[in-house]
Amino acid sequence: MLAEVYVELGDFEQAWTMARAAHDTAQRAGNQLDLAEATFLLGKLHASRGDTEQAERLLDDAATRFERLGHTDRVAEIRRQLNALSNQ
Repeated sequence: MLAEVYVELGDFEQAWTMARAAHDTAQRAGNQLDLAEATFLLGKLHASRGDTEQAERLLDDAATRFERLGHTDRVAEIRRQLNALSNQ
């Protein structure tokens, strides 16, 4: 959540640090929902830096994780973002 706040404030370096820490913590804890959220945010951060290939990979991974968890609304949202990235 802190990473999202830093994105809104335009502090992408701090957002990157927080998102990476959230991803690592969720992975160690086996928390699949938090891992999906952190993966999604990392994808958004890569997209904001123009790293489309990595962004697409992470967003696709996040969508797959959300799909496994039954969060179809989040999957649809991420798929829309993936489509927008591929049309750039």
